[in-house]
Amino acid sequence: MRASRGLESERRGTPPGWPCAEAQPPELGPGTVVGSGRFEVRALLGRGGMATVYRGHDRQRGRDVALKVMLAAWVEHAVRVRRFEREAELAARLPVHPGLLRLLHAGRLPELDGRPFLVTEPVQGPTLAFRLAGALRMPPRRAAGLALGLAEGLAAAHGVGVVHRDVTARNVVLRAVGGAGEGEEQPVLVDFGLAAAIEPNGARLTRPHQRPGTVTAMAPEQFRGAPARPAMDVYALGRLLHQMLTGEDPHATVSRERLLACHREGVRVVPRLVDRDGVAPPGLASVADACTEPDPTRRPSAEELCAELRVIERALRDEDVGTSGAREELVTGASAAISSEIVGITPPRGPWSRRRRTPR
Repeated sequence: MRASRGLESERRGTPPGWPCAEAQPPELGPGTVVGSGRFEVRALLGRGGMATVYRGHDRQRGRDVALKVMLAAWVEHAVRVRRFEREAELAARLPVHPGLLRLLHAGRLPELDGRPFLVTEPVQGPTLAFRLAGALRMPPRRAAGLALGLAEGLAAAHGVGVVHRDVTARNVVLRAVGGAGEGEEQPVLVDFGLAAAIEPNGARLTRPHQRPGTVTAMAPEQFRGAPARPAMDVYALGRLLHQMLTGEDPHATVSRERLLACHREGVRVVPRLVDRDGVAPPGLASVADACTEPDPTRRPSAEELCAELRVIERALRDEDVGTSGAREELVTGASAAISSEIVGITPPRGPWSRRRRTPR
């Protein structure tokens, strides 16, 4: 059993494409047709606390899809129904982007007494959790490339006012990219079941005592019940980048009690990579450290993160093809402002010089 399975009780929902460990019969068997004859169920993909996910086929459009159907147990629970519908509303805001799961349809199923459902594109590939379980650590170039892909997806989501709030390795599917070279994969962020709008004065479905997300993976302010902000997703991405580079989940290096105490007190939990020799190039280590700052106003935005990671990833790619001199120049230039702050020097200019920001 995967080590992360124990965290399932701390969050709600199962991402499309992630099979459940529990061997339970599906509510809808293969061959069942729903949605007024439009969608045919082909197979069970997974079941979570809120919904069941099926591999299906859109007979009207002639394409394979993933069907997410709310469990019958929650149909009479108004808040749960509203949250499920809210997922569809937020997913509909998202732009078409290779790093984001695309919503194709949403509504109610007349065959199941009007139960809510949504339809997304199918995403084929292993999860990032599977990749991390099979390797001690990733090469810096690969880690930087995957982090860049995720940052680009987050920047697109944040640009339309959507915060994911559960950016974990289980919610990232690695889709093979044809024609991009052997081993190239596009990270796709799935399962927007816990997503929220950035709108500060919007109605909240989350109660004061609730903490949406994976408790042992969330940002400090998210644990403390702060309203949804993009900086929460940036922290989660930084934690994943740290794990890709070291093979270690930084939140697992301390006890759960200590982790939660640090979050309450605003104490840094994730060890700084710049203090560890040989783990990652200085620029990439500095980026990971900046993302996991306890203070959300000191983290970069997803757009700033994209700009830095593009420079670093290009430098590492150049090094792989024999132009190692380019790496030193590019990585040093990209990370100068971050690194200078870490050693106490004020950078002269650049996006990283605004170390205190309005909370995003």
